[in-house]
Amino acid sequence: MGGSEKQAVWLANKLVEENKKVYFVSLKDAGILSTELSPKISVNNFKLRNAKNPLTKFLYFCLGVIKLSRLTKSKEIITTITFLFHSNVVGKLLKIISREKILHIATFRSDRLSKRDSKISRFRTLIFKNFVLDKDIFVVFNSMSGLNNMNLRNVNTRVIFNTPLNNVQLGKDSKEQNTKLVFIGRFDELKNVENIVLSMKFLLFEDIVLDIYGKGPDLTSIEQAISENSLQNKVKLKGIDKEIANKLSNYDALIIASTHDAFPNVLIEAMNAGVVPISTKVGDCEWLLNENRGIFINGFDPESIYLSIKDFYEMDLSKKNTIIRNGRNFINQNLSEEKILKDWLELLF
Repeated sequence: MGGSEKQAVWLANKLVEENKKVYFVSLKDAGILSTELSPKISVNNFKLRNAKNPLTKFLYFCLGVIKLSRLTKSKEIITTITFLFHSNVVGKLLKIISREKILHIATFRSDRLSKRDSKISRFRTLIFKNFVLDKDIFVVFNSMSGLNNMNLRNVNTRVIFNTPLNNVQLGKDSKEQNTKLVFIGRFDELKNVENIVLSMKFLLFEDIVLDIYGKGPDLTSIEQAISENSLQNKVKLKGIDKEIANKLSNYDALIIASTHDAFPNVLIEAMNAGVVPISTKVGDCEWLLNENRGIFINGFDPESIYLSIKDFYEMDLSKKNTIIRNGRNFINQNLSEEKILKDWLELLF
């Protein structure tokens, strides 16, 4: 599951624990959601992933909206929370065709409306601002950067941050000699993974290795960068590991070199696991890592990334432990499950 799906599942399960009746609707396929959600939650899906062509997909979509309308009417559902752009559109359609008054809470999980690159989608922004939004909607941002960038007026808004959902485990095996870095994310333009790889060519003679988890359209160029710079012994492509968030403590540092981001879950998961975060100053990352809670990358090019890794590598153990301690204290005070759930309950009830 992606970060937004994880947060949606977490919220649904927590609401059930608060004795609320929850219905979970997936636009594509229930899939792994069915195993992660509480058995007390009713799961429905539009099955759009099963569509073989655009016409079939459109038909499934229309049938799904009708089914959802009937569900809200028969179960007297009065509140819908939608995650991500397409679900936000469905939430608005539901309000239009439903006779009952429904409170629509649309969540905004980025710092801009875009696809899989760093370019703002003017079409999606137009749809969101001129169709999805109305005077009765409530927009919940998970980042301050998202709230500031959208600059919504005459709309009810609130920031409710994400909470780290990984399990805290013991630290890295002391027998390991190498300094181990990790990247987790999608291989696309905005994640800047190729430049992370290229930064390792400046560290050929240091005992530093980098494990990369993920997939995406930039895989070929990343593999080429590893091969052309003889980095096979320094950089390992690990593919997908759905449990990697719970294995972060096997690493010394997590690295993010995104050209833009909002509130990366993997960053707070690293802080929660006692791993030093190294990040560019994008979105809310600067706020998260301020006051000696991480190391910043002052640029997006390979050399800037290398210099930050070098700073970490040469840092003495006491300074690293201070960063780790500050990060964990920050998570406990500001982003604990109890606090974030309280924020949601105050909004909903």
